[in-house]
Amino acid sequence: MSKKKSEQLGMNPSTASGRLVKDVLWKLIVEAGQNMCYACSEEMTRETFSVEHKVPWLDSENPVGLYFDLENVAFSHKMCNYSRARKVQRDKTHCPAGHVYDEINTRMTNTKGYKGRECIACRNSRNKERCTAGTKEERQRIRRASYKREKEIKRNLGPLAQ
Repeated sequence: MSKKKSEQLGMNPSTASGRLVKDVLWKLIVEAGQNMCYACSEEMTRETFSVEHKVPWLDSENPVGLYFDLENVAFSHKMCNYSRARKVQRDKTHCPAGHVYDEINTRMTNTKGYKGRECIACRNSRNKERCTAGTKEERQRIRRASYKREKEIKRNLGPLAQ
């Protein structure tokens, strides 16, 4: 059935569904007069709008609550939304493990066109653990455990990781 749907729609049914939802949402946004960007107050188009959280939910004390709080949701240009998200990341002074982002402990990254930064202390710690492991499976196990540990530290620090 999925193959038949793909052939008739000319695209993956999930892609078609996503487009339909976005079209319906845009129509309702325009009808409600909400087609002005939350960040810059300029008019948006169907191609440029995105859903934005006014208060960032990621790494907050209550991520689920903030994510689903409809009062925390607004519409903005994609570029306004993305630039605000990058600013939040730039404003963080410590990595998820609590190390200071400074000139000595920060490595600038550029992965697939996305610029960011990486904590050198955390990277060295991960590399040291991997290099001392024997088998490929052991190195992979250590890598996964290291990422899980960092994620747990980040979750426990909450706002302190910012």
